[in-house]
Formats: sequence, C-alpha cells, structure tokens
Amino acid sequence: MQTISVRQANQNFSHYLSLVDQGQEFVIAKRGRPVAQLVMPAAVIPESAHSEKLQQAQAWLDQFKFESVRGPFTEEDIYD
Repeated sequence: MQTISVRQANQNFSHYLSLVDQGQEFVIAKRGRPVAQLVMPAAVIPESAHSEKLQQAQAWLDQFKFESVRGPFTEEDIYD
C-alpha cells in the first residue's frame, strides 16, 4: 500500500482513482500521519481477499504505534 500526501491526492485525484480501479490502494497522509485510505469499495472486493487485506492494513497500522511519548517538545519537534 503506497502512501501519498493530501496535496498529491488533491492535485491528482482522478489519476489515483484510475489506479484504485486497477486494484492499487493508497494511504493518504497529512504531515506524515495517515488520515485516510483510498481503496476499492468492499462490495467490489472478492470475499476471500477481505481477511488478507485486513491483515495487511493492521500490520501497516501497527508500525505507527508508540510505546511511550517523551517530552518536553520543542517547536521544531511539533512540525516534524
């Protein structure tokens, strides 16, 4: 699953829709944080592919889990 920025998604939306129609999937990130997925509707995906896709999505989301948050933060840290 490829990650694209909100800006890329906005500027090339029809292009990404055509790629989704061909079976590709995208995660849309805002400032590096995933906020949405651009995928084919579940009604179109074969039932056998659902569990595999869910496992892939869960594995992808797991990489963004943090064990703890450390501070204090600087202004520069906030925008990274």
